[in-house]
Amino acid sequence: MDKSIKLLLLFFFIAGTGCRRQATEPVTTPGVIQGTVRSLLMTGAVTVPSAFVFWEDSLLATTDAEGDYRIDKLEPGEYLLTGSALFCGDSIRAVRVESGATAVLDFDLIPDSSTGRVYGEFQDDFLFRQRLVENPSMSEWSEREIFDAYTGATLQSKTLGYALPDRMVFLGDSILAYADSWGQFWFTLPSGTYPLTATCEGYRSRTRVVTVPADGRVYLNFFLPRSE
Repeated sequence: MDKSIKLLLLFFFIAGTGCRRQATEPVTTPGVIQGTVRSLLMTGAVTVPSAFVFWEDSLLATTDAEGDYRIDKLEPGEYLLTGSALFCGDSIRAVRVESGATAVLDFDLIPDSSTGRVYGEFQDDFLFRQRLVENPSMSEWSEREIFDAYTGATLQSKTLGYALPDRMVFLGDSILAYADSWGQFWFTLPSGTYPLTATCEGYRSRTRVVTVPADGRVYLNFFLPRSE
């Protein structure tokens, strides 16, 4: 067979294989979820600015001044989202995101005056990892056990040998607590789910999601990496 004919047949074979492969592998386009968070007061529903929308332990959105939110670039599939706001009970709702489509998901929150306590401690992430090498069982400690025990990595002057700047815990732009001389903090919050951020000069800030139980307590420690 002529060499040019062989090359032509090979070209059509490769092209045909590529077409079949594309036909069996549909391309998906990210989707969007948007909606409004409202509080159901006795006088009627009102929109809630600065409310939060979570997926598992990740904060996906914060509502704007009109109580609206939008989450872009979501892979198609099922999501179980939590809507939360101060002085309101959490609302958990399921939603399906289709390829290239926008799903509408509103949250109607019930006012709730219950509160809970948050306890925690600042840890030097580098030192804590060193302690894990020396004592691997620490990896199984609960948040409360870390708070109650001596880890050798707590962000306090006794551990590091020098005076530390303020170690603060924030909710949004509001300071909730300063750590004491032992690197520990505690405060009261309305029950619900919130993104809390810990900061300390010389360290990178860290944000963790916590669910505060009604009339209960929860432990939440922050492991801060050193700034480069």
